[in-house]
Amino acid sequence: MLTRPSRFKDMAGTGVDRMGDAADALDDPSALRLENLDTDLRPSKVPWRSPGARWTRMRPTATWGRSALARGRRSACPSAARPGVRALAGRARGVAPAEGRHWPRENVMSRLRFWISISLDGFVAGTGQSPREPLGKGGMKLHEWIFPLAKFRSMHGQEGGERNEDNAVLEESTGGVGASIMGRNMFGGQPGPWDPERPWDGWWGRNPPFHHPVLVLTHHARPPLSTEGGTNFTFCTGGPLAALEEARAAARGLDVALLGGAATARQFLGAGLVDEMELHLVPVLLGAGERLFEGLSDDLHGLKLVRTVATPRVTHLKFARR
Repeated sequence: MLTRPSRFKDMAGTGVDRMGDAADALDDPSALRLENLDTDLRPSKVPWRSPGARWTRMRPTATWGRSALARGRRSACPSAARPGVRALAGRARGVAPAEGRHWPRENVMSRLRFWISISLDGFVAGTGQSPREPLGKGGMKLHEWIFPLAKFRSMHGQEGGERNEDNAVLEESTGGVGASIMGRNMFGGQPGPWDPERPWDGWWGRNPPFHHPVLVLTHHARPPLSTEGGTNFTFCTGGPLAALEEARAAARGLDVALLGGAATARQFLGAGLVDEMELHLVPVLLGAGERLFEGLSDDLHGLKLVRTVATPRVTHLKFARR
């Protein structure tokens, strides 16, 4: 739980203490929303604040990054940008920041958006996935619709490409995203602990196509990896909830993209954390491989079909919370 100065014990009735209580209420994620926090932090209620001191001089030991999701431990995603309690409370109260600075944009309201290509028989990858064949046998067929598109080519520094309905869907899917989450399998490399002598830096070369912070879910810690074009990989060992919190903070008010793979996506879908899902249904059969919805119940957690775009190569099924 959040670490707070011992003098907070005499402030059980103030907004400061209730903010900590709200952050500890993990069973109700809505408790973390600003509208559900009592942030009445007027100077008269801050006993350690010296007379005449400015609001920006407050230095509580708790920080937004050391949230209840981390259970008092050091952040599992150490390099992600996180607003502090001062920024959170100051922004909620409408307090002006110090000259030349600004409060981070609101991050708790950003959506988690998930999109993935899927076969007619429900597979998102074939059998025999490996560093040489990351999508498994036949898995590349699921993505052939995207390669000619102008948006895809521009993301990889290439010119030209088709501008059609598929391209419009891709532009919408990738727009307004400030951070992404992916699993260790999608980032790639050998399973198990990272090899310090032969470090794996992803499939995308020196300039990956994301151009924003990317949180990689893994069981094995690793220092952050910075690349060209603004893509910074942070390796998060704290699980889906911790990764989502850090990604929303890093996104600075923009949406967060959930990129996969299937096992990672199932964790977020099963927990009801996905706000928008787009399935790119490709008219092929893989016969075997990794199913997206394997082991999940029939509960879509409020996701409803809101749009269908059918083209000769693929059918785009968009689901969203209403």
